[in-house]
Amino acid sequence: MNGLDAGTRLWWVRLPRLGARMSSTLGLTLLDGHWVGAIRVLSVLATPTALAVGVAIGWRQPGFEVLPTESLALLVLFVVVGTASGQLGLAMLGGLAFGQLVLSDTTWAYAGEDLSRASLTSGDAADYLLRVVVPLLIAYGVLAVVLVKLPLGTKAIVRSLLPGDRSPLALRIGIALVAQVALTAAAVYLWALAAPVLLRPVWSWRDLEPTVEAIRPLQEDAATLARAGALMAALRLGIQALLVTVPSLAGRATAIEEALAQPLNAPPRYDRLPRVVRGLVSGALITLLLAGLLAGWGEAAVVFVAASGFELVRSGVIPFPWGPWGTLMDRIPVLLRFVAGLVVVYLAGQRFLPERIRDAETFRPQLLFLLLGLTVFLILIPTVPGNRAQNAEPVS
Repeated sequence: MNGLDAGTRLWWVRLPRLGARMSSTLGLTLLDGHWVGAIRVLSVLATPTALAVGVAIGWRQPGFEVLPTESLALLVLFVVVGTASGQLGLAMLGGLAFGQLVLSDTTWAYAGEDLSRASLTSGDAADYLLRVVVPLLIAYGVLAVVLVKLPLGTKAIVRSLLPGDRSPLALRIGIALVAQVALTAAAVYLWALAAPVLLRPVWSWRDLEPTVEAIRPLQEDAATLARAGALMAALRLGIQALLVTVPSLAGRATAIEEALAQPLNAPPRYDRLPRVVRGLVSGALITLLLAGLLAGWGEAAVVFVAASGFELVRSGVIPFPWGPWGTLMDRIPVLLRFVAGLVVVYLAGQRFLPERIRDAETFRPQLLFLLLGLTVFLILIPTVPGNRAQNAEPVS
């Protein structure tokens, strides 16, 4: 860690390594965007600033009454921060949750009563936890898609597209730039279209309908959010290119990577759990995330079984004879398979969804369509992308 100041070591070496001791996914999230650590001022201030801003947003609720999705400015901020760095996005999301759940004095209407933190010490504690806290945690999970998961997902796909180290550096940077920008824009746009439905539990679990204000920016400004994500992705790639051309930045980035490359004393705690348990946990989290689509416990059970099953198949717990098909898929770049899956799902949706949505009183057609989409992508991407490259040099 020669040449690294204490602040850089804290946020960009010790914190990611601490996260990696708990979970490999958490470690990768806290590592993401370590290009920030190569810039001396940002390395010390960026993470605590993101945390403080998140706390202030959740506590003071500027421009919104229920969720930050009511404010286009806040949505743009979330997209920009999440695209810039998973660590910064996680810090801002954690601050938002702390500010809204712990510091804010917001009251929530349910069945003619007002629920608040004071309900925890009264007879309304169960209602407050079930009708307010759990739906808010689901909402934070939806926001985490752009604040935390976005850069990790796009990088896994981009990594599979990059040519070998013998190819010209300019070619690799160019491919990474085009692919990262396009994937980020597409992912943000699709997220903005899906988020209004996924956020419904914040209202529906209190027997209310989502407010127009809460979903209008997502529905009307999805293209604006996609452009913001694309611009930030391009800026991030441009700064990362400087890490190999500016000696001072390259030296700090190399020092961080060397410190992070030191082996851990033991595998991450979560990763030591049986794969069956991890698959079931993933299925439960996905079911919660999709709660806005579910009309009852029966549909929740179907989604849980399907999501857990897909995860267990992909992780190899449930053996599936992919045979030559799996070998063939591994030879095709993940991006091409992803695009092919989108085309298949889009065409199927255009053919079967519109009439069924008009006639349905619930979101069951969308739910069945989602399960169809998961099946298509399981067939086209039967193994987890990026596994072979995890020991390669990180793409910050």
